[in-house]
Amino acid sequence: MSLNSKKSRDAAGFTLDTVGTNPENWLRNAEQFHSAAKLLCSDNSDSTPLPYYYSAGLSIELLLKAIAVKRGSTPKKTHNLNRLCDACAIQIENDQKLTLELLTEIIIWQGKYPVPMDDSAWDNYYDSIHEKHIQRSREGNTFITRANPKTFPTLQN
Repeated sequence: MSLNSKKSRDAAGFTLDTVGTNPENWLRNAEQFHSAAKLLCSDNSDSTPLPYYYSAGLSIELLLKAIAVKRGSTPKKTHNLNRLCDACAIQIENDQKLTLELLTEIIIWQGKYPVPMDDSAWDNYYDSIHEKHIQRSREGNTFITRANPKTFPTLQN
């Protein structure tokens, strides 16, 4: 008598429902992406690589979904980190909301593609979302452009 793969998984309790409703599984994945982000950010270069932001964003997404599962909810099928915070009733500062907004965009398209799939998403990212994280100043004839240290995703914030 032989069991097929699905019956074997069912008998062992390794099913979509049991794995998906266990917050430890979500947390384990969140920790793995967090570890990857830390590793990617520690290369001592002047610029932070895009895979860092993608991994950092995914680690936060998975952590928020672990919290939802732990509280008995089904995780929302979204990458929007601010919506996930709201769904988990997690209060965050305005600077943190901006950081999560940027990471959401990176998760949705920038971590996988060089451009979004349409012009309006491109314009929204560069004219609205990305612009919120840029600080510009002028000192005499010198113009300075830099990332806002309070909202741009770093290991510290």
